[in-house]
Amino acid sequence: MKNTFIYLTVFLLLSLGCKKEVLYTLNVTVTPSGSGTTSVTSGTYQAGQTVSITATPSPEYIFKDWSGSVNSTNNPLSFMIDSTKSIIANFEKRQYPLSLTIEGSGVVKEEIVLTQAMVGSYPSGTTVKLTAVPDSGSVFDSWSGDTSLSINPITLKISKPYSITAKFVEKIKFATNLDTGIYNVSDTLLLKISIISKLPPTGVLVSITSTWTDSSKQIFKLDTTTTQSNLNLNIPGHKKTGNYSLFISTTSKSTATNTSNKTIKFINDPLGRFTGYKVDLNAKQLGRSYWENIPYPADLFCSVFQKSTLQSQEVQTNATSWGDFNSDGYMDIFNAGGSYDGIIRGSASFIIWNKEKKIFEERNLFNDKSIKIIGGNAHTVIPKYFNNDDYLDLLIIDNGDEGQLIPGKDEPIKIVLSDGKGGYDVKEILTTEYDSFFKIMNQRKMGGDIGDLNGDGLDDLFIACNSINYIFWGIPQFPFFKKDGRIFFASDFNNPIFNNEVGMSSCSICADHTFGAKIEDIDTDGKNDIIAFGEDRVNSYHQRIFFNKKNNGIFSNQDIIKLPLNHPIDKKAIQHLIVDDFNGDGKKDIFYLLNEMTGDKYEMRMYLQNENNNFEIDKTWSDYVSYWGPTKMMHNDINGDGEKDISFLDAYGNQKESLNNNRIYNKKVLIRKGNRFETIDAYKFDLFSKYIRDKYFK
Repeated sequence: MKNTFIYLTVFLLLSLGCKKEVLYTLNVTVTPSGSGTTSVTSGTYQAGQTVSITATPSPEYIFKDWSGSVNSTNNPLSFMIDSTKSIIANFEKRQYPLSLTIEGSGVVKEEIVLTQAMVGSYPSGTTVKLTAVPDSGSVFDSWSGDTSLSINPITLKISKPYSITAKFVEKIKFATNLDTGIYNVSDTLLLKISIISKLPPTGVLVSITSTWTDSSKQIFKLDTTTTQSNLNLNIPGHKKTGNYSLFISTTSKSTATNTSNKTIKFINDPLGRFTGYKVDLNAKQLGRSYWENIPYPADLFCSVFQKSTLQSQEVQTNATSWGDFNSDGYMDIFNAGGSYDGIIRGSASFIIWNKEKKIFEERNLFNDKSIKIIGGNAHTVIPKYFNNDDYLDLLIIDNGDEGQLIPGKDEPIKIVLSDGKGGYDVKEILTTEYDSFFKIMNQRKMGGDIGDLNGDGLDDLFIACNSINYIFWGIPQFPFFKKDGRIFFASDFNNPIFNNEVGMSSCSICADHTFGAKIEDIDTDGKNDIIAFGEDRVNSYHQRIFFNKKNNGIFSNQDIIKLPLNHPIDKKAIQHLIVDDFNGDGKKDIFYLLNEMTGDKYEMRMYLQNENNNFEIDKTWSDYVSYWGPTKMMHNDINGDGEKDISFLDAYGNQKESLNNNRIYNKKVLIRKGNRFETIDAYKFDLFSKYIRDKYFK
């Protein structure tokens, strides 16, 4: 019994000593990865064992809490092992504030590149993109504070608190005088630049480039700095017709990104720039000489813009004059019209410039609207301000309808006289009509001129009537020339018809085949002389000069010289002439349009004045030849070289005539080159007249 008790006790002790040990697993993790460490790692622990664990954050992280099997913010953390456990150590990035300040007008756009933002702060290591966005009218200038970068946008990696200022400035703005429309330049371009924004304290860099876009050729380049708000420049070099562009850039010297630029297109288009032929502001003071020498083709414009009559497609143009008849500052044309053998070849009309339409328009400015034609064959029109208002008046000498002997062979002189209100009256000035012998001898007025012959300051009237010439003395009021005291010259000096006629001059060589006249101081003695021209013929009649030695308009045979004949055996006739010192020797010469009288051939010649009022013919001044048509010359600088050239007025124009033979279409001018005139296409020098010719003559 005793042994049995002993064996049982030993068995129980052995049984108790061999009981199995209880173990549990502990899993420890860190989130996010790499954000920290723990003092205890994952492993197996005995049941009931107490574990103490400490979380240590990595740099730029902080411990947040424990989660998993145990939720706690204690650190270190103690807990008993009574089951399998998973413990998570949670860490988070440190938070740093990003403070933004706006200077100027704009905003800063913040974009998180690598993590998510938290209000007011960013986790350490967060990459933030900052974009400065200016308001309208502003530009970004710079960053300041904890960064000095000047680029935009910038990228920051948050590792500390940041305080950054974004500076905005007013966008530089400028305006020019060329901003509206398409500017049309003739050569030098006037550029006015105005800085209309706040001027930067260090000024503005202005860059300008002008380019001829038709050839991509750079014409002008300039870089300049200004501290003024306005910059005025004259940019030369745009003489050639075509398209141009102007690039302008303005950049703040304080802020390189503050720049503004524009490209301006402009052109050199003479025709587009043309608004009309402008009247010289001193036209009234310049008077007759100005209006008589306008070089533009009045015959072209009349033939295009004046209606032809039902009787003829031609428009007679030999009795035209330029003038500003509606006082708008632009040149107009007056055409007295004419007829031949009863056929009207052009009505009396005013051809008025329309600036808006850029054409001439036929208008009736006569107060008497029934006027259709003035006389028969008006050929001499003398422009003058007779009544001293601001409207040009016109004296017309008419030799009648040359195609009809009866009726109306001789026509009275007429004056187209302004009423000072924009209207015109046609009034007759009686001259030869007072003398019965004039009609009996079947004479008519062939031409004439006006000028002061007696030194009283008033223009007198010389009338060329073939074999009888007249002088009527000037008076200041209508009819402007008086009957009393008139003088006449007769080639048939001894004809009894003149017996007892008052006013007959003793000069027996002052008339004969005289068709025109020019009153001019040919010997430069301060007294006006008379150049009487018409036909000359061997052993018969000559071109003549009346020297007004006593300045009284009274002439004797001793006052007359005969100019050299233009043909050794046949006759010639001077159609028109110009007086000037052509060869620069101080003496006045005579350049004249000569009618060959055979086949209606016209050429140009010069009477060169030598010593003692002697003249010689010089045929080398021009090789111009024309067959029928030229009736008058104008003396003016056509090509702008400072030398006076010669242009012509033709007797009539006809759009329907063949272009090969059309004198208006093939019009020429004489351009002065040294001591001669070169015959050149007239339309080379006036683009508007060329445009009209090409448009209407086809």
